[in-house]
Amino acid sequence: MADITALCERVLMIHQGQLIYDGGLEGLLERFAPYREIRLRLGQPVARARLEQFGEVRAWEGLEARLLVRREDLVARMGRMLQDLPIDDLEVREPAVEEVIGQLFASPGLMREG
Repeated sequence: MADITALCERVLMIHQGQLIYDGGLEGLLERFAPYREIRLRLGQPVARARLEQFGEVRAWEGLEARLLVRREDLVARMGRMLQDLPIDDLEVREPAVEEVIGQLFASPGLMREG
């Protein structure tokens, strides 16, 4: 998948004979993954319910957590996290392309958006 993301300028996605996307990789992520992933390393344990105030908790174990946050809410949520949580490290990532494509094919309702 790394080769595809490095080399592809245009992405065509076809499902059951129907074109569901034709455009750049960045556009694919913006359209079908309207969120960013925030990875946190905490200074002390925090309850899952507390993390859920900031986004969808995708993973939570010990002092590490991964949350999904809608792009339009990202800055405000990060500001609140930095004020309210004992954060040692924070990283914001685009969702993995293979994850986005996998979710598309696993959720036929999303495919009809095109």
